[in-house]
Amino acid sequence: MLMRDDQSESAPAQASSSKSRLRTPVLYPNIYVWLVFVSAMDIIMTRIVLGFGGREVNPIALLAIEGGGLWGLILFKFVIIAGVIGLCEIIGRHKYMTGKRLSIFGVVISAVPSVWAFTILLTRGPEATETSVPESKIRLVEPEQPLRTGLPENAASHRMG
Repeated sequence: MLMRDDQSESAPAQASSSKSRLRTPVLYPNIYVWLVFVSAMDIIMTRIVLGFGGREVNPIALLAIEGGGLWGLILFKFVIIAGVIGLCEIIGRHKYMTGKRLSIFGVVISAVPSVWAFTILLTRGPEATETSVPESKIRLVEPEQPLRTGLPENAASHRMG
């Protein structure tokens, strides 16, 4: 194929690039890895803070925790991640940079709770989370009331040897 001097070689590359973008499984895979990572860190930090007697400040996440325990929180986060990725993919197929900016924004927003909890634990220590729960509300879990782990009762009490 002969090209005139005023033709750019990038035009076919751009055309094939936009066609390949439509065939790729996802548009921003590296950003999505970060989204999953910071969301997993949010679950971990939430579990740590709750373990020290802290409380969940997000009312929707609190409902998920009260309804399903740790697995409720994981399902809640999964739905959020799937929604953000779906939205970024839909928008990104029409406006690539807008979808990319939205996915980066999703990572930043998802990282805020983990960074906040980590900062509190580092600067004030675990005792800082305990002050939000009055002593009268703290109770020990009785053996007949197993923790909600999602495992069958006999599996939760089984010891690995």
